[in-house]
Amino acid sequence: MTITLGLPEKGISRSVNSHNSNLSVVCDWIEASVLFEDEALSKTDVADVLLENEVYSNQDYALEFVDSAWNVLRTRTATLGGLLGPVLSGERITRQTTWQEFPAYAFCLAVSCGSYVYPNWARDHGYDYEAQGSLFERLTQQAVTSMLPGWNIRRVGWAPDNAVRLRDALTDIIESLNEVENAEAHTHVTAHAKELGLDILAVYSFGDNHASKPFIMIQCASGKDWMDKRHTPDLKLWSKIINFNSAPLKGFAIPYSFTDAIDFRKEATSVDGVFLDRYRLLNPTAGATPVWTLESLNDDLLNWVSPRATALPRANA
Repeated sequence: MTITLGLPEKGISRSVNSHNSNLSVVCDWIEASVLFEDEALSKTDVADVLLENEVYSNQDYALEFVDSAWNVLRTRTATLGGLLGPVLSGERITRQTTWQEFPAYAFCLAVSCGSYVYPNWARDHGYDYEAQGSLFERLTQQAVTSMLPGWNIRRVGWAPDNAVRLRDALTDIIESLNEVENAEAHTHVTAHAKELGLDILAVYSFGDNHASKPFIMIQCASGKDWMDKRHTPDLKLWSKIINFNSAPLKGFAIPYSFTDAIDFRKEATSVDGVFLDRYRLLNPTAGATPVWTLESLNDDLLNWVSPRATALPRANA
């Protein structure tokens, strides 16, 4: 069987004596192929495409690389729980439903296709990064809301659908934390400041008017430049804006994923807080069901994904 989606534009390299392709890109390509086009793929299907495109010349060596991809996909599909995502069984990975039934997952994979799998296609296709970022903030807000029942989860970051400058929102933020403004607040929160890396604020209230409550300050980064944003929100800077009675916890959310725990840990180190990758956000077994049952968000995700899913590069185009 020939995989319908075209070979990744980046991350694929000729491999003779060593595996030179990017394993994460290949795994996203396989997942996207199953979700958007092919109902099921086998290890042999993937190996055959790599051989046909002269990435490998030896079938056994190609299958060795595909085995590594299958190990990654096994972990990913197990995390999704098989409720809406693909299921991996033995030599095959199989779609359980159409992508329209799981638009949050489709959105994250489409974003990954644009950033890593088909970056040239994405540039020509005309991505609207403001719309993408706004959708990802909303998706993250719903995921965190389901993860933290009883917490107040609110969007703070400026977006076309949330066009509130930080200076205008600052008083409300401080009051929700029962904290006090610091003397240097207006030095850093200028009239043009949008969010200073704070996109979502998660706060737990004890039902009183006291400070010293748990809260998380979360940055959402859906662009390919997410690695450059891991230092945000800068809690040292925010401590000059708000006189924190209790130290905040930092959070960072992305629609991408990694190949193993070592890779995840390496990338998370720079975050210095809670790191939410694609599968932590989408995991229905952890209670994130509202991500794909919230009708208004689903409709907007569907509208964003649909033209991109239709236009994804095809192998025979």
